[in-house]
Amino acid sequence: MVESVYADCAASAPILKCAWDVMSQAYAEGWGNPNSVHTVGREARSDLEMARAIIAQRINADPSEIAFTPSATAACTFAISTFGVAFCSAYEHKAVADTAHFQMCYGNVTDNAYAHMLANNETGEIYRGKVRELSRDYVVFTDATAAVGQIPVDVQNLGVQSLAAGAHKFGGYPGIGFIYVRGGVKDDDTFPGTPPVALALAMAEALEYRTEHMDEANKYLAEQYSLLMDRIMEIPGAHFTVGKESIVHLPNILSVRFDGVNARELLTMLDVNGVYASAGSACTADSDEPSRVLLASGLTEEQALSTIRLSFCPETTAEEFSFVADALSRSVEQLRKLSK
Repeated sequence: MVESVYADCAASAPILKCAWDVMSQAYAEGWGNPNSVHTVGREARSDLEMARAIIAQRINADPSEIAFTPSATAACTFAISTFGVAFCSAYEHKAVADTAHFQMCYGNVTDNAYAHMLANNETGEIYRGKVRELSRDYVVFTDATAAVGQIPVDVQNLGVQSLAAGAHKFGGYPGIGFIYVRGGVKDDDTFPGTPPVALALAMAEALEYRTEHMDEANKYLAEQYSLLMDRIMEIPGAHFTVGKESIVHLPNILSVRFDGVNARELLTMLDVNGVYASAGSACTADSDEPSRVLLASGLTEEQALSTIRLSFCPETTAEEFSFVADALSRSVEQLRKLSK
């Protein structure tokens, strides 16, 4: 019997068993420093390079073009400062938008460098076509944090100069991400230090698992997404940021609002009713201001302040999706009664 549902996988996804197994092995056996020249160090270096090769294969890159970073945010910061990016789309994550603004004010700006996310972490909209279009005329960096592990990502097809992602969005551990740089990049060029071998291997295992099972996972999520939207449409005053007819959205994110219902109050009521969701990006969760991403998507301030994000993973069961629908209906009804 379902008692609660974690519906905030876009903020941080549950750790996959394959990633957990890698870390358990690390605790049991230990890994040496991959910079050491002795046998244990060489074994660690071999493991690190295996992780790099797996990640490269999964995004159609060369292993020499992948470097490990402490997070996706760190990867974004590196790319923006390295390529002199000061121009970005209105939809960018705070990590990109703030860094690009800082670059504009204090850094060295390149006129033909542009940042455009691959998929929107708040609404689920996919911008693959726009990224490809920009890459024809600009040096493009794409924040693919919301996309990697959820949809096919091919850096050759996209034509981007650089791409960033983070492990904990697709079932790896927090504390590591990676950056792709066309032509090659070294770990020491990004964030010098001892590479976290176990975290890198766990990230690679998680990404390999997600990409190998992507078709079946996304078919399942699409079915549940559609059923959940049907249930939500039965709630008076429900509106979706990306409509049901759209085929260019991530399969794991649903952005919805309800007339006359404040998002923060709804999230609190959902929490009471056993559903753990968010109002958008986790890094802006404590802000009282409307999401600039939602405003850029065409919503008014009032609408943006009424919007919540439900995000799932392929392991979310059909019963849990149904539980979310029931909890939403009940929570909206409770809040509307309280406001009378």
